[in-house]
Amino acid sequence: MRRQGRAPSATSFGLFLLAALSSVSSCSDRTLPPRGQLLLFVDTDAPLALSPGEVASAMDAAPLFDQLRVEVVDPEGVLACTGCRQDFVVARDQHARGETTFAVLAPARRSDLRVRLRLFRSVRLRSEDPPVDGTIDGLFTLPVIAEEGVVRGSVFLPLESVGQAIDLAVEPPSIELGAIAPHAMHEGVVPKACTIPLGADEVCVPSGAYWMSSANEARTLAPEDPPERIVAIAPFIVDRAEVTVAGMRASMLAVVGDPVRTSGTSTECTYTDAPSANDALPVTCVSWSMADRFCKALGKRLLTEAEFEFMSSNRRSLRYVWGSDPPGCRDVVHARSSDDEGVPGVDDACIELGIGPAPAGTGLRDVLDLPSGSVTDLAGNVAEWTQDRAVPLSDACWGAGFFVDPLCKATEADSHITRGTSWSTTSLPARATYRVGKPFGDASTGFRCARNGI
Repeated sequence: MRRQGRAPSATSFGLFLLAALSSVSSCSDRTLPPRGQLLLFVDTDAPLALSPGEVASAMDAAPLFDQLRVEVVDPEGVLACTGCRQDFVVARDQHARGETTFAVLAPARRSDLRVRLRLFRSVRLRSEDPPVDGTIDGLFTLPVIAEEGVVRGSVFLPLESVGQAIDLAVEPPSIELGAIAPHAMHEGVVPKACTIPLGADEVCVPSGAYWMSSANEARTLAPEDPPERIVAIAPFIVDRAEVTVAGMRASMLAVVGDPVRTSGTSTECTYTDAPSANDALPVTCVSWSMADRFCKALGKRLLTEAEFEFMSSNRRSLRYVWGSDPPGCRDVVHARSSDDEGVPGVDDACIELGIGPAPAGTGLRDVLDLPSGSVTDLAGNVAEWTQDRAVPLSDACWGAGFFVDPLCKATEADSHITRGTSWSTTSLPARATYRVGKPFGDASTGFRCARNGI
């Protein structure tokens, strides 16, 4: 574990924190400082950051935490000394070697102390304390440390306790003394491939976990920040592209007025009863109910909004599927409405590439590449219906904490969430966290289907 900043000096009652490097954890007790101390290993089943220079593959667990705060406090939660707080950078390879370790030297005349440990993301630290909803917080009773010798122990910070505030009024658990045996990573965050064969034009999205509605970037909009939450997603199978006009027609499910027929302009509804130049375009102006029936007729379902964001953030809480840099007109199908042509502040370069939605894959960077294939048009082209009911992220359906395949269930009568932006978006495509509730379909909204992967 690398240490940040300078080591604090000893206090009047002789307590301070000392980072234990690999050379310390591997040497004998006789080579350690002679003063009595507790050498404490901080264990977790949460995926930590990669070390500098490491590159993640599609089958690596996405890092969820990169910072550890260590504090020695009294029963009221007040720091026990001037140097009793330190922040450390943590990485998964060091954790696997048992090196997420620090030392507490024996305090003089104190037997009521506790150690508080918090795992969090450094990019989301906006004030002195990490946000509760984005932190794994643990409080433990320190054992009485002899004046000489070394005692080894370990504590465990479980991923599933993220977002749970500690209660200082409750007697904290004791530190487990003895040998160090790091936990394996939480099963829900380890990427696993689909076990069901793929059909034509389908892609397997491996399982994993991410920070939903909270990108891996610094907070800037304090009042608008939704609660942070970790979401674990099981493997699922998804259509490579949005459902097309030709696909809707072939289903023979279309009824009068659903989807709405085109009136002849490319910025309006795309569906036609007979084969036309629109056949390769995403079908639009389709109701949520029709989209739901279409997928079910194929033995599939609509995506959940958690699954959609998982894909559109590249399974790693990125701003866009490709990263954080803004796209150009050829990268994503957006800003292609004739209504905005010549409007001050709107770049006509995108309009010059074509009006309205485009065939799948037109956006050159709007692609999620996975081992089994690529998923197109997650940031733009058309927004897409999801299964979820349209409620704020502060609703009881959501909140902070750890979620497994969440779904805010809805009825046909409810408004539903759409994810992604569309060809009609005048500015840059919204980030992967963007969500809109709609009571009915429109010319900027389509859908695709998915099914469980195991």
